[in-house]
Amino acid sequence: MTSAIRDRSAVSVPGSEFAMLVDRKATLDADTRSALHLLASSVEGYPEAVFQAHGFTPKLIETLVRAGHVAITISHVRAGDQVIAVRRMRITDAGRQVL
Repeated sequence: MTSAIRDRSAVSVPGSEFAMLVDRKATLDADTRSALHLLASSVEGYPEAVFQAHGFTPKLIETLVRAGHVAITISHVRAGDQVIAVRRMRITDAGRQVL
């Protein structure tokens, strides 16, 4: 089961065979929690390269984005004659709620 699925809580519906309450905070794995704490510590977020330098994998980044916990914005920076796309990651309100 992926982190994105585990992070969602189901609504308990009386009479439903699938009724189950999930504590979202308890289901975050250590890497996910650590990544969200890092992002929460910065108002401006972090460039993806810096985030990966902290040891977080592209798969974890994808999982956080798909779960709605992280938003990525792309900006373009000129470095000499080249234009470089920089992906900056920020925690979303949903990401803050699961912390």
